[in-house]
Amino acid sequence: CKAKWTVDQQWYDAIIERIDQSTGKYCVLFTGYGNRDIVPEDHIDAPAPKLKAEQDLTPIEIPTSLRISKDDSAEVKAVKKKKIHSIKSKNRFKQMDAMTNTKQNSWQQFMKTTTNKKRGHPFLKKESMFRTPDSVEGKVGVVGSGKGMTQ
Repeated sequence: CKAKWTVDQQWYDAIIERIDQSTGKYCVLFTGYGNRDIVPEDHIDAPAPKLKAEQDLTPIEIPTSLRISKDDSAEVKAVKKKKIHSIKSKNRFKQMDAMTNTKQNSWQQFMKTTTNKKRGHPFLKKESMFRTPDSVEGKVGVVGSGKGMTQ
Protein backbone atom coordinates (compact mmCIF):
# COMPACT_ATOMS: atom_id res chain seq x y z
CA CYS A 1 0.00 0.00 0.00
CA LYS A 2 1.00 3.63 0.07
CA ALA A 3 1.15 5.81 3.16
CA LYS A 4 1.67 9.52 3.72
CA TRP A 5 4.78 10.31 5.74
CA THR A 6 3.92 12.90 8.38
CA VAL A 7 7.21 14.83 8.03
CA ASP A 8 6.88 15.92 4.38
CA GLN A 9 3.24 14.91 3.64
CA GLN A 10 4.34 12.85 0.60
CA TRP A 11 3.02 9.39 -0.37
CA TYR A 12 5.49 6.47 -0.30
CA ASP A 13 5.32 2.68 -0.61
CA ALA A 14 4.78 1.14 2.80
CA ILE A 15 3.93 -2.05 4.64
CA ILE A 16 1.46 -2.00 7.49
CA GLU A 17 3.13 -3.68 10.46
CA ARG A 18 0.34 -3.39 12.99
CA ILE A 19 -2.89 -1.61 13.74
CA ASP A 20 -3.68 -0.03 17.10
CA GLN A 21 -7.35 -0.97 17.48
CA SER A 22 -7.95 1.51 20.32
CA THR A 23 -6.71 4.63 18.48
CA GLY A 24 -7.28 3.46 14.89
CA LYS A 25 -3.71 4.36 13.92
CA TYR A 26 -1.38 2.29 11.76
CA CYS A 27 2.29 1.53 12.32
CA VAL A 28 3.83 1.46 8.84
CA LEU A 29 7.29 0.66 7.51
CA PHE A 30 8.29 2.72 4.47
CA THR A 31 9.95 0.13 2.23
CA GLY A 32 12.11 2.51 0.20
CA TYR A 33 13.79 4.12 3.19
CA GLY A 34 13.30 1.80 6.17
CA ASN A 35 11.59 4.51 8.22
CA ARG A 36 8.69 3.72 10.52
CA ASP A 37 5.81 6.03 11.30
CA ILE A 38 2.47 5.94 13.08
CA VAL A 39 -0.18 7.38 10.79
CA PRO A 40 -3.97 7.79 10.95
CA GLU A 41 -6.26 5.79 8.68
CA ASP A 42 -6.74 8.68 6.23
CA HIS A 43 -2.96 8.63 5.53
CA ILE A 44 -3.24 5.07 4.15
CA ASP A 45 -3.92 4.91 0.40
CA ALA A 46 -5.35 1.42 -0.03
CA PRO A 47 -7.92 0.13 2.43
CA ALA A 48 -5.89 -1.89 4.86
CA PRO A 49 -6.83 -5.44 5.75
CA LYS A 50 -8.10 -5.67 9.28
CA LEU A 51 -5.53 -7.55 11.33
CA LYS A 52 -6.56 -9.64 14.27
CA ALA A 53 -4.72 -9.17 17.54
CA GLU A 54 -2.94 -12.51 17.13
CA GLN A 55 -1.64 -11.40 13.72
CA ASP A 56 0.57 -8.71 15.20
CA LEU A 57 3.68 -8.57 13.00
CA THR A 58 6.16 -7.40 15.63
CA PRO A 59 8.83 -10.04 16.24
CA ILE A 60 8.71 -12.10 19.41
CA GLU A 61 11.52 -11.09 21.74
CA ILE A 62 13.73 -13.86 23.12
CA PRO A 63 13.43 -13.68 26.93
CA THR A 64 16.55 -13.25 29.01
CA SER A 65 15.68 -16.42 30.89
CA LEU A 66 16.51 -18.41 27.74
CA ARG A 67 20.07 -17.11 27.49
CA ILE A 68 22.53 -19.92 27.81
CA SER A 69 24.98 -19.56 30.66
CA LYS A 70 28.11 -21.55 31.51
CA ASP A 71 26.47 -22.98 34.62
CA ASP A 72 23.63 -24.66 32.69
CA SER A 73 23.71 -28.42 32.32
CA ALA A 74 23.73 -30.04 28.88
CA GLU A 75 20.03 -30.92 29.16
CA VAL A 76 19.05 -27.36 30.11
CA LYS A 77 21.18 -25.98 27.26
CA ALA A 78 19.45 -28.30 24.79
CA VAL A 79 16.00 -27.24 26.01
CA LYS A 80 16.91 -23.54 25.81
CA LYS A 81 18.35 -23.95 22.30
CA LYS A 82 15.17 -25.70 21.19
CA LYS A 83 12.98 -22.90 22.58
CA ILE A 84 15.17 -20.19 21.01
CA HIS A 85 15.04 -22.01 17.69
CA SER A 86 11.25 -22.19 17.95
CA ILE A 87 10.94 -18.44 18.62
CA LYS A 88 13.25 -17.56 15.73
CA SER A 89 11.30 -19.89 13.45
CA LYS A 90 8.00 -18.22 14.41
CA ASN A 91 9.51 -14.79 13.71
CA ARG A 92 10.75 -15.96 10.32
CA PHE A 93 7.32 -17.37 9.42
CA LYS A 94 5.63 -14.12 10.50
CA GLN A 95 7.95 -12.22 8.15
CA MET A 96 7.29 -14.62 5.28
CA ASP A 97 3.52 -14.42 5.85
CA ALA A 98 3.66 -10.62 5.84
CA MET A 99 5.62 -10.58 2.58
CA THR A 100 3.28 -13.15 1.01
CA ASN A 101 0.23 -11.13 2.03
CA THR A 102 1.81 -7.94 0.68
CA LYS A 103 2.58 -9.56 -2.67
CA GLN A 104 -0.88 -11.14 -2.80
CA ASN A 105 -2.57 -7.81 -2.08
CA SER A 106 -0.50 -5.98 -4.68
CA TRP A 107 -1.30 -8.64 -7.29
CA GLN A 108 -5.01 -8.48 -6.45
CA GLN A 109 -4.92 -4.68 -6.73
CA PHE A 110 -3.17 -4.99 -10.10
CA MET A 111 -5.71 -7.50 -11.38
CA LYS A 112 -8.59 -5.37 -10.15
CA THR A 113 -7.32 -2.31 -12.04
CA THR A 114 -6.52 -4.17 -15.27
CA THR A 115 -9.86 -5.99 -15.47
CA ASN A 116 -11.77 -2.72 -15.07
CA LYS A 117 -10.11 -1.23 -18.16
CA LYS A 118 -11.77 -2.16 -21.44
CA ARG A 119 -9.65 -1.91 -24.54
CA GLY A 120 -11.41 -0.43 -27.57
CA HIS A 121 -15.13 -0.01 -27.99
CA PRO A 122 -17.10 -2.92 -26.48
CA PHE A 123 -19.75 -2.92 -29.25
CA LEU A 124 -17.45 -2.90 -32.28
CA LYS A 125 -16.20 -6.23 -33.47
CA LYS A 126 -12.58 -6.28 -34.57
CA GLU A 127 -11.98 -7.82 -37.94
CA SER A 128 -8.89 -9.76 -38.88
CA MET A 129 -6.50 -8.29 -41.44
CA PHE A 130 -6.45 -11.74 -43.07
CA ARG A 131 -10.23 -11.89 -43.55
CA THR A 132 -11.38 -12.84 -47.02
CA PRO A 133 -14.02 -10.71 -48.72
CA ASP A 134 -17.63 -11.93 -48.72
CA SER A 135 -18.34 -11.03 -52.34
CA VAL A 136 -16.91 -12.41 -55.56
CA GLU A 137 -15.62 -9.00 -56.59
CA GLY A 138 -13.63 -8.45 -53.39
CA LYS A 139 -9.89 -7.88 -53.56
CA VAL A 140 -7.29 -9.77 -51.51
CA GLY A 141 -3.80 -8.58 -50.67
CA VAL A 142 -1.52 -7.23 -48.02
CA VAL A 143 -1.63 -3.48 -47.64
CA GLY A 144 1.76 -1.82 -47.86
CA SER A 145 3.60 -4.75 -49.41
CA GLY A 146 4.39 -2.83 -52.60
CA LYS A 147 2.48 -5.29 -54.76
CA GLY A 148 -0.80 -4.48 -56.40
CA MET A 149 -4.11 -5.94 -55.36
CA THR A 150 -5.31 -9.13 -57.07
CA GLN A 151 -8.73 -9.49 -58.63
